[in-house]
Amino acid sequence: MVLTKRMIADVVVLAVLVGGYTLVHVITDMSVSASRVTGQYFSVAWIIMMALVASLRAVVGLRIASARRLAQLGIIEWFMLAVVANLLLAGLDVWWHPEYNLKTVLAFGLFPVILPSVITSTIVYFLVSRMTAK
Repeated sequence: MVLTKRMIADVVVLAVLVGGYTLVHVITDMSVSASRVTGQYFSVAWIIMMALVASLRAVVGLRIASARRLAQLGIIEWFMLAVVANLLLAGLDVWWHPEYNLKTVLAFGLFPVILPSVITSTIVYFLVSRMTAK
């Protein structure tokens, strides 16, 4: 039962991250000024979004299963979830922009977006799960 709840929470997290990214993409396609803002601040905004979702997922994860061992495994689970979310978004970028390929998107997104968002959100997940577990 706990595993099912965690899997549902993970699917919701992926839906929120992909849905939020899709919403930003749609808004930037409709507005030049929104496109300029997201172009300048996308990395920062994505890191903040990932950190917020990580903190919420940490709290939900501890509510689902308060066992200490599951909380520690949750960090690994979050790390994998963050990587999968970023890979899904890279795939969406390739789909939306056929002139790109996955290798290019990953190469140009790895250091400014993917690594910082995964590392920061994993640290946030760890800190929030530690603080709420006590």
